[in-house]
Amino acid sequence: MRILAYTDGSYNQASGRFGSGGILLYPDGRKEVFSAGGTPPADDNGRNVNGEIFAAECAIRLAVRAGADAVEIHHDYEGVGRWPDGQWETGRPCTEAYRNAVRVLRKKIRVVFVRVKGHSGDKWNDAADSLAKYGCGLTRAVAGLPDGCVQVFTDRLREETDAPPVSMEDPDGQLSLFPVRNAEPVSASDAVLPAGNQPKRGKPVPGTRRPADGVNPRCREAMLRFFAIARPSFRDFASLKTYGLDAYSRLKAPDMERAIGRKGSRACRFALHDPSRYEAALRWVMRGLTPDEAAHKANVDDEIAKNCGRR
Repeated sequence: MRILAYTDGSYNQASGRFGSGGILLYPDGRKEVFSAGGTPPADDNGRNVNGEIFAAECAIRLAVRAGADAVEIHHDYEGVGRWPDGQWETGRPCTEAYRNAVRVLRKKIRVVFVRVKGHSGDKWNDAADSLAKYGCGLTRAVAGLPDGCVQVFTDRLREETDAPPVSMEDPDGQLSLFPVRNAEPVSASDAVLPAGNQPKRGKPVPGTRRPADGVNPRCREAMLRFFAIARPSFRDFASLKTYGLDAYSRLKAPDMERAIGRKGSRACRFALHDPSRYEAALRWVMRGLTPDEAAHKANVDDEIAKNCGRR
């Protein structure tokens, strides 16, 4: 199971509290939200950074708890992905603890970080921002959430007002900072948590599909053109290219099989003409093609390669 998560952080200068918020989107359409807040140590106050990294850590831990094989963390602060991926040096104890926590968690789940532009009208990012502001007390209500759900937040916040971030205590410990799990008013609210691009069961409708995050921009454009075609031809499949390495280029079959599921992986394998192209086909599933389309794409590439070899 692959979960998409949107996280954000905030900081209340008046109270010195950071806030963290996030939304987990499940393949079956369920939505899970959390809002948290805490007071960092005086010598390790990164202001909103504390909220940003704790929100990401919360989302990963909740994904592990849900039994997911992979989680995509969509964030707007660059360091959320740079620190655990080893691209930035950690200058504070909190960022070092966060990096170490993600390293431990990555032994249990595949974690991919995807940066999005903040305050740009992204519905999920805006909702996570609202939840983070609530967590640190900058707002007394989460914008658009039903009153019943806000009361759940309020009650939990009163129980633990200054719980320290988990990452500063135990990278492999249990989440303790009042996540809200499966709050029914939120799960039922499309006004606050819109449908987005979650995968739906049934036959894909041309023009409504989107490539997965992590593909190259030119590949994304090619896939969007492909999705708009009701009955793709041989040439349409041949025109799909990765345009270089992307987030899926180095994935191995076992990891992809766990993310895609047994049924989808088997459908992809059985439709292939050449079993050696199985991993390549799975990567196209990860990028957004259906198993049948991915196998067809691999078969087209195989036929092209063989024809070139005869010349």
